[in-house]
Amino acid sequence: MPNNYTISFLGEEKLENFDNIKPHIKKAVRKIIADKKPSGVFVSTETKFEREALNVVLGDKHTVKELSDITLSCFVPYYTKMYLNNMGMYHSFFDNLEFIKESVKATHSLAVMKCYKEIINRSDLSVFYVRDKKSLPYKAFKYAMRKKKEVINLADTL
Repeated sequence: MPNNYTISFLGEEKLENFDNIKPHIKKAVRKIIADKKPSGVFVSTETKFEREALNVVLGDKHTVKELSDITLSCFVPYYTKMYLNNMGMYHSFFDNLEFIKESVKATHSLAVMKCYKEIINRSDLSVFYVRDKKSLPYKAFKYAMRKKKEVINLADTL
């Protein structure tokens, strides 16, 4: 029977001492993927942490045979400038691209939050890196807790 376990990675843009914590993020992401053996990984590309987690998963997906079947899905709140400027990359890196239709007429913050909620609702485990209690990823973390989702905050472990 195939594993239908899904993991998402959500976190902050401003990571203090990023060069120092980057190896720890890579190690933690690799361990979570190895332990949980997900069939799918959900990301947004809104923040530095999300892009770093994505880089780890992408690299391992193409080099580790056991991970080659992971479906990698990117959730985009709307046609962002980042997406429009990098469409080819998005379509070559991701197995699925999902645009959150309800976000089209929302402010950027509200659109990103709707995107995060959609990711969390579809995930069995949401892995965060959050410290700033005013950040959108922190609000998403609290949302996941209220939904009684399985969560890990790597900021608490590094």
